[in-house]
Amino acid sequence: SYYEVEQSNLYEGDNYYIRIQWTNEKSMNNDIIYKIQNWTLLSKICNINQWIVTGIDEAFVIDNSNPLYNNPIAMPFYKNSDIVQYWSIKQTDNKILYIWRDCNNISKDIEKYLNQYKTVLEWRREVKTWKMPWFQIRWPRKKQIFNSPKIICPQRNSINKFWYNECERYAASDVFFITTEEPHTNLKYILWLLNSKLYFLLHFSNAI
Repeated sequence: SYYEVEQSNLYEGDNYYIRIQWTNEKSMNNDIIYKIQNWTLLSKICNINQWIVTGIDEAFVIDNSNPLYNNPIAMPFYKNSDIVQYWSIKQTDNKILYIWRDCNNISKDIEKYLNQYKTVLEWRREVKTWKMPWFQIRWPRKKQIFNSPKIICPQRNSINKFWYNECERYAASDVFFITTEEPHTNLKYILWLLNSKLYFLLHFSNAI
C-alpha cells in the first residue's frame, strides 16, 4: 500500500532518520515508541557493572586439566560466547583464580603455578606503583556482583542476549553484570524486556 507523507515529516532528528511507517496521526506503534523513550533509564534503577580485568587472562583462567581446578579460590568462569537468552544450565570447564584485593597471602601451590607468569604480572601498573602485590587480579570488582542475582550480557552481539543467574558466575573480556539493591526492582521483568523482539527492533532501527 502507498500513502503520502509531508516533506517536513519524512525525516526525524539531527541524524535525519527516515520513519517508513510514519503517519500524521499518532499511531499505536508510535505511541509505544514514545512511551519507551520516556521510561526510566536502566542505569537509574540498576547497577551496570563491568567485567573483571586480570591484566593477563592466561595466568588466572584455567581449565579442568589444571591441578588448581578444585581449589576453593577457583571460581566458575564464563566467556561472552557462553551467554544465552533468559537462562541456561550450561556448565563451564573454565575457572578463574579469583585472587582479589583482600587476598594478601596465597598458598604455595598457587604461588608455584603463578610464578611462571610473575615477570609479566609484575609489569602491570598497579604492581609497579606498589598498589597491589604481583599475584592479585588487577580489577577484581566487588565479589557480591558475581554471587548475587544478576543479569549477564555481552558487550556486543548481533541479537539481544541477556541471561539471568543467581549462582556464582565470573567473567572477563566484554561481559556486563546488571544487579540491583532495590527490593522493588524485579530483575526477571527487566530480563524479559531486554530480550524482547520489540527492544531489539527499536534498538536496531535507532528508534531509542
